[in-house]
Amino acid sequence: MRRPLLSLLLILLAPVLWLSGLTAARQSQPDFADTKRSGIANVGFCSEQGPVTRNGFGYASHCDFEVTWPDGTKETVAVDRPGFADATELGHDITLGEITPGTYARPDRGPKPLYTATSWLLYGLAAASLAGAFIGLYRSRRRSGQG
Repeated sequence: MRRPLLSLLLILLAPVLWLSGLTAARQSQPDFADTKRSGIANVGFCSEQGPVTRNGFGYASHCDFEVTWPDGTKETVAVDRPGFADATELGHDITLGEITPGTYARPDRGPKPLYTATSWLLYGLAAASLAGAFIGLYRSRRRSGQG
């Protein structure tokens, strides 16, 4: 009886660890040094999601930007990356760089290796939790003669 209960606990723990990893990962953003071009972006519409989403725990904003590139062209850009901007920046101008089409960076929100490493550790713990749960359930079934 003990092993199935522990397995159930590990199954419930896995998504918590995974979402915690996603929460840590959004603290680290792409490196602005990798951008091919940069421009001035005005933060337009922002939608806030939370407290629990597919991007982790807490509230996160997804914002649209009206970017003016150095050649004078204007473009509306939607960055679907939590932590990239937030609703408090509505109406403000920020510097935005394009790494590849659809991938953007900001000079004031760069990579944070410790957060990235922490997120990978949490992903690993989530996977280990699930693996341990299924191994425990398998052994429990075999021991009871059902496997």
